[in-house]
Amino acid sequence: MSRLSVSLSLKMILFGLILLVSSCKKDPEPVDPDNPGQEQPDNGGGGNNGTSSLPCAGKDLKIQSFIFTLTEDESGEETGGDLVEEFPECAKDDRIRFEKNGKISGSEGSKVCPPDEEPDTEVPVPVNSLWSYNAQNKTFKMYEEGNPNEAVVWKVDEVSSSSLKISITEKSEGYTTKIVLSLKQ
Repeated sequence: MSRLSVSLSLKMILFGLILLVSSCKKDPEPVDPDNPGQEQPDNGGGGNNGTSSLPCAGKDLKIQSFIFTLTEDESGEETGGDLVEEFPECAKDDRIRFEKNGKISGSEGSKVCPPDEEPDTEVPVPVNSLWSYNAQNKTFKMYEEGNPNEAVVWKVDEVSSSSLKISITEKSEGYTTKIVLSLKQ
């Protein structure tokens, strides 16, 4: 696996995705590995033509919020918050792009973090990450190329030509974890 130096904010997203991938159920809906970035057909023949694309695809999006909440199911006690507040200032203007061809890329903003201010932030990240979007089911999938059946499936809460808000909720061993990621142009 190649190493790719990306900003802290993109690493936080990818780290969260890696954690979720290891705990997620396998995706029952197929992802077409030959057609990433496109709406995928549902298994029930629901009229999905496979040609719709994410409205904000191809645009540089900035992370507005990355809210992580952990709730203890029995007591209802919540912990967490907006992880963007923890990003160094130099990483808050970084961008992520869901390319129209289905690839995921990112770039540093004008405030580049010096290496000495970001200790130990260069981590192995899959360089061949892909995405797909299903407008009918309001789902957004991210996966490493070659592993489409191990996609992390997010619920699309809001989408427009300049923004994307997605969320994922997982229950495990008495806890509910929810992540809400908001991106804007």
